[in-house]
Amino acid sequence: MRFTRLLMAPLAVAAVLASPASAQQQQTDAPYDTKLKCGVFNAFMSGFNGEDTEEGKAAEARAESWVMLAMTEKSDQPEQVATDFEAAANTLTQQIEGKMAAEDTLGVFAVFNEYLELCDPYGG
Repeated sequence: MRFTRLLMAPLAVAAVLASPASAQQQQTDAPYDTKLKCGVFNAFMSGFNGEDTEEGKAAEARAESWVMLAMTEKSDQPEQVATDFEAAANTLTQQIEGKMAAEDTLGVFAVFNEYLELCDPYGG
């Protein structure tokens, strides 16, 4: 049963991510923390979707854009940006792994949705 639920997860996420982003605000207007989280989430989704797929390539491009914006915002503190990015990546990983360990498929989707809702106003 667990395998079936986890097998369906990539299909559901792909469907959500295939919908066009509703960029209402400029990425540059996002708070620093949002830039980090959206960069991390898109980097994760690039690997999740496969770096050689259209979805994976698009997510990778978004991740790079978010990271560059975070680096621009703190251009005098590149080490801090790297540390903050790593912390944001660890947080996302822990959230997903915790939900999967608890066999909480809906919780995994809730984590994905949280990040999607955060990033969507800025185009993903």
